[in-house]
Amino acid sequence: MTLVSYEQLLRAPCREPDHVSPIDGVSEPDWRWYPGASAAAADPVKLGSCGERADRGSAQVLVLVIHGGCWSAAFDRTHLMPFCTYLSGRGAHVLLPEYRRCGQAGAGWPGTFSDVAAAARRAHQWADEENLRLAIVGHSAGGHLALWLNSRGLSRGVETFIPEPLACVDRVVGLAPITNLDSYRQEEGDCQVMVDQLMAAGEPLEPAAVSPYFGEAVADEVIVAGGRDPIVGEQQTLFYAREKGCASIVQHNAGHFDALLPGEPACDELAQILLND
Repeated sequence: MTLVSYEQLLRAPCREPDHVSPIDGVSEPDWRWYPGASAAAADPVKLGSCGERADRGSAQVLVLVIHGGCWSAAFDRTHLMPFCTYLSGRGAHVLLPEYRRCGQAGAGWPGTFSDVAAAARRAHQWADEENLRLAIVGHSAGGHLALWLNSRGLSRGVETFIPEPLACVDRVVGLAPITNLDSYRQEEGDCQVMVDQLMAAGEPLEPAAVSPYFGEAVADEVIVAGGRDPIVGEQQTLFYAREKGCASIVQHNAGHFDALLPGEPACDELAQILLND
């Protein structure tokens, strides 16, 4: 069985974002997809404040998607356009932001992290305005950033970036997430060597300071791991889930990218997790 490649994601059918949202002071706008008329819920549920959302399960979902690519400027968000198109076809609102990556000015600490945190705040605001449930999914290095968003108690002031209302996020899904940067950089591989570049960009930073493994989760987390993933192994995924006591799903026949390619069983399963089907 052949595993899905990054190049396949780039070639997969997709549609352009329905809306591009410019952001003051940021060169890269948010990309938004809206659900098609046939997929949209006919009667969205009116939601109250965070503490009043007992009935939120019947509301539509906004999915904040954080792309991976080893935190490197060599990889942008384009490869996730087919996945975002697919989610919108399943009835989700989708937000795909960009963030500063190694090789770009302002990357590292705090730039990369503040960009992702600001995108989460924008997603939360959109969810509140449109009465949507909010789910966050990140893949690989984006999985690291998604779980970092959901962490507290880390040693570099993570809570200064995360507003308290984000505790209302329905779930955070780490797809092949890198959870312990210190142990990951000791492995061999092109992505592994990028950890030191991320740590050296911007202000000096120790890996443990932004490794979700050492923090406490705020919202419920789900870890999704490919059983045949050659880039991020179970020491980053399943070990993390066991340590945190969170849900974990192993997609036995999937590699690193299979869950992002529409038409693959792993992609259907990931959509079900995000949309709470």
